[in-house]
Amino acid sequence: MNQKNLIIISILSLLLSIIIYVLTLPNVNIIFLGSKLPGQLGVDINTSKSIKNSPKKGFLTYGPYIELEKGKYTFNILYSSVNTKNSRYDIVTNQGKIELANGKLHKTSHSKIASKTLEITNQYANNKIEIRTWYGGDGKLTIHNISITRHFSYTDIKNIIQYFLITFILMLILFYGYKYSKKITVFTVFLLILIFLSFVFNAYTNYY
Repeated sequence: MNQKNLIIISILSLLLSIIIYVLTLPNVNIIFLGSKLPGQLGVDINTSKSIKNSPKKGFLTYGPYIELEKGKYTFNILYSSVNTKNSRYDIVTNQGKIELANGKLHKTSHSKIASKTLEITNQYANNKIEIRTWYGGDGKLTIHNISITRHFSYTDIKNIIQYFLITFILMLILFYGYKYSKKITVFTVFLLILIFLSFVFNAYTNYY
């Protein structure tokens, strides 16, 4: 194997690895509209969910019961709150039995974001995660949307390296197999497609 061919194969493998990574990358910014989230109280107003001057207390929104892989995530709640004192939020799993984080929804005269960044460890990876907003029985609370943003992490680097090694080996087989046997070439192309589809399937079944 000459150096020029090795460089070409390495570059092609790296490009293919990045393409596979990008195409199979789970959603990094998922947005859930307030009107689409379930709740115990309130009414849907356009794409938001709102409650005003009610003596009742309860969850204005809960859900979305999303499974997240290990990694760092930022949870944002876009809300507006007028004359509320006891409204809050929490991030839970295991049907609300385990609390991962919590905070207050402070009163504001305009839309505001309550934000919390969490590290989802192996212990809670692929568990159903829920972001709940609690109405304390006073003032007006409106939830416009809730978003989850995934941060680039060591796991992503590990995946890219894994994709690179697999594609590099297959590209070597493809490059040199072509000289000796068309069957090897066809089989290698088929294997590349199969691996790519398995990555895509794995990414989407883990996140939807």
